[in-house]
Amino acid sequence: MEVTRGVPEVIALIWVNTTESWRHSHLAHLLIQTISERLEAQGGRLRTIYHNELEGETLPDLHDVGALFVAGAPRSDFWEKLPENAPRLNLLCKPYPTEGSFLDIDSLHTGYALTQHLLDHGHRRIAFVSNSRKHRSFNSRYLGYYRALDEYELEPQCDWVIRLSQPEDMLVETTRPTSDIELPLAEMLTLPLAFRPTAIVAANDWVAAAIYQYAHRAGVKIPEDLSVVGCDNDPGICDFLKPALTTFSISYIELANDAVDWMLSLVNGKPLLSQPVMMQFRGELIARDSVRHLSET
Repeated sequence: MEVTRGVPEVIALIWVNTTESWRHSHLAHLLIQTISERLEAQGGRLRTIYHNELEGETLPDLHDVGALFVAGAPRSDFWEKLPENAPRLNLLCKPYPTEGSFLDIDSLHTGYALTQHLLDHGHRRIAFVSNSRKHRSFNSRYLGYYRALDEYELEPQCDWVIRLSQPEDMLVETTRPTSDIELPLAEMLTLPLAFRPTAIVAANDWVAAAIYQYAHRAGVKIPEDLSVVGCDNDPGICDFLKPALTTFSISYIELANDAVDWMLSLVNGKPLLSQPVMMQFRGELIARDSVRHLSET
């Protein structure tokens, strides 16, 4: 294996069982581009591989790969297919008890912070809307939402939680079309006024955009009638929504740079952290115009 300045000539990023929509998303491209540019600056090269176990795909030959990033939602037997001696960092990857370390986003904190923002603005009837029950990040955001309410001794009502089901045999973290939330959303927003949520935590900005679209057609004003928060700060959405969406921003550039720094430390035998370890990356809340401040009364 050729090595340039302590960096393997080829480092692979394997996306396992990820959706087509995620592969083509702005955030995924930003992550890949940043990692690739950092490695090229060090004399290495990133090889990106998309692998779908559900379709019975064979993992490509990895004999030329000197180190591995693994991302996505691999099955528990996936790790047996990887080169034993190649340094590995699991990046945005479903945690399994393996010898590798994990760098992930603290999605539970994200859901908690968004819900806490609504609580700080006087909201107590807060809903959660997601177009997937299988998506790991969405589920963690839901747990964060639940924790924030629990600290206020508030119970989320069943009518205020929308989490769409997925086919049981799906391996990938699938999401339903955001338009599928409209029927349960209509039922929620036509509850008697005293039992209707005043705010919604959307699982991501795409779901928030779907809520905006439905609210506009239904004559529900944001934020006067309904406050909405999203997640990801996706410029393809947030640049166009009016009023401007309050959301949670994850710096994928920072995340990518941290991942490369960690990987290079593993490659050079001087790990930044004792191994194995799981490190969770946090972002920041971006307050805009989609949340109304309610009085405590």
